[in-house]
Amino acid sequence: MPHSFRRSSQVWSAFTNWPPAISFYGIRNLTHGIVCFGQPFEARPTALHGWFKYNQGMLTNVGSTQPPGMNLKVGDPDNGMIYIAVGTWTPEEYGISQGEQFGSAENPIAIDTRNPSSFFDPTSPAVIGYGQLPLTASYSEWQEFTIPLKYVATDRKPTHIVVVCSASRWGDYFIGSTSSVLVVDDLELIYDRLDKTGE
Repeated sequence: MPHSFRRSSQVWSAFTNWPPAISFYGIRNLTHGIVCFGQPFEARPTALHGWFKYNQGMLTNVGSTQPPGMNLKVGDPDNGMIYIAVGTWTPEEYGISQGEQFGSAENPIAIDTRNPSSFFDPTSPAVIGYGQLPLTASYSEWQEFTIPLKYVATDRKPTHIVVVCSASRWGDYFIGSTSSVLVVDDLELIYDRLDKTGE
């Protein structure tokens, strides 16, 4: 079936870009935000397939905290990110920040911009499979993509799935560009047979 591009999702940055979320607890005191995401899911896809267009802006806002090992400045190129993960997150372990539980059984992962230790970690013990596509240049025409999932465990069953499409990959740190725009369309999960190594 030809790709129609009739119904696509656009993600842009306004100071920062939030990952797609189900529960958004909002901007608090104009200093931070809390968002919860993840959806119940028990299958083991091998890839995420879809299409995207991306306008890469220059950083217009840089927060007081930097991503580990980075020294980003206003005027540096922004980056986008698309990633997918399946895992076994629980709200009791991954949905709590500063003593308060925000995560739920449906959306167990809570990201609190006050607390970098709450930011999504693809090396977390809860992650069973993960794949990512960094966006480091502008693409004005539709680009087809496939993100393979690398499985670190084949003997555990996922409980949730996370798919994030971000116009500004460092948005959790309040780092982003008001000009960055990501448009995605026709996202689908691919299922092929996994071998015992998770490939």
